[in-house]
Amino acid sequence: MKIYNSLFSEVINLLKSKTKYDVYVDMDGVICEYRYGEGVKILNGETSVYSEKRPIQSVIKLIKKYYKRNNFFILTSCIHKQQINAKKEWIKKYMSFFNIDNVYCILSEDFNKRIEYKVDFINQSLKDRKTYSILIEDTHEILKKSWENNRNQLLPVLVINLIK
Repeated sequence: MKIYNSLFSEVINLLKSKTKYDVYVDMDGVICEYRYGEGVKILNGETSVYSEKRPIQSVIKLIKKYYKRNNFFILTSCIHKQQINAKKEWIKKYMSFFNIDNVYCILSEDFNKRIEYKVDFINQSLKDRKTYSILIEDTHEILKKSWENNRNQLLPVLVINLIK
């Protein structure tokens, strides 16, 4: 019987390697908590939703540890334009080490379109950059669709796999 390393170990090995990887990280549910029911507040344009979010320290610590070795990008989606600044303020507060220029906010008119738009962004980024990348997400459909289009260039990681 062959014993395989965990996905966590595989991700860490990639991040520690001499190769510099592009790492796309979702925000809500990945670096900050996503609470049940807050989707209504997001749809209504309430920016206070973001200032109240609790940081997910285990993922933030992992990013911080390998930040200088790799190219990290936060790839998040917003329904309303004013939510972009609220999210960036949250990142400045809890991830002061992070280059705010590497935060990409995808505007979409609803939660379903955000999946399509994020997948399109990932596909285009991988095509343009031509590097092997890691995608850390909590939305299965985004992971699945991104991987289907970029099997040779992308490691999709469900965020739960990064918890030791």
